[in-house]
Amino acid sequence: MIVAAFRALAQRYHPDKWEGDPETAHAKMVEINAAYAVLSDEHRRSRYDQEQTEKRQGDFGAAEENEEAFSSALSEIEERWAIAADVFPELIELRQHLQKFSSALSFEYISLLLAMKQFERAKEIAQLLEHEFLVRYFTSDPVLVEYARKLILVEQRDAALALNRLVDVVGPTADPTQLVSKIDAKFNLNSIWERSREDVESKRRRGEFIRCFVKSPNFRNAQMLVKDFGYEVGEAGQGLFRPAGVVLTSAVGVSQNFKDHASFFEWVKSNLCKAI
Repeated sequence: MIVAAFRALAQRYHPDKWEGDPETAHAKMVEINAAYAVLSDEHRRSRYDQEQTEKRQGDFGAAEENEEAFSSALSEIEERWAIAADVFPELIELRQHLQKFSSALSFEYISLLLAMKQFERAKEIAQLLEHEFLVRYFTSDPVLVEYARKLILVEQRDAALALNRLVDVVGPTADPTQLVSKIDAKFNLNSIWERSREDVESKRRRGEFIRCFVKSPNFRNAQMLVKDFGYEVGEAGQGLFRPAGVVLTSAVGVSQNFKDHASFFEWVKSNLCKAI
């Protein structure tokens, strides 16, 4: 994280790239180099971490102030990242997930993987970075870590900021369930959690329909799956010597005809089975 942050900020405020006041760029580079000198030295960093722990929880709001710097720095390594993602497609989803937390975290992940070249550990590394990020700003309490994670993933960043400030003020020994209740009440989050639970259940149910169809591609399983996507489906033109056709109708009334079950099943596989 230290090297990644240093590179991102140095690229942004370097005098050759900064388009604003040169004195601003110079002052920023002095601060960046001073911070890097402390944080890149193991003993000085240890003392710094101890001092910060005694002072306050990490400022989640400040973590977002340099989003532009990290976004800009990302553009300089995108080509190498694209090559890696072409070989390991799962990297795309992992990066998108971390981007929801912050551009800084996404940048750290990309930089770290490209430097380490341990792409087979991509998911493990992403999980470790995510956990470290949450602990940094919301304490190591598992209840608060998971709650903060949920807040960020459902795009309730104001609530996450409020939780960060609350933890900073009352300290990490406060009852986590009480803090969760305070944030839920302040931001009226009960309806959001209900929708989130419904979304999880919907995704679970859809996944089960997909697995059933892939395992046994018959008309009944296909019918249950397409209905979950909002389609209506029926057979047409049945005859003794002619296979039944299929009529698929979307939620807005657009119909699509298939000459037989096989062609309908192929459409289902191509268009719906990759949904999760």
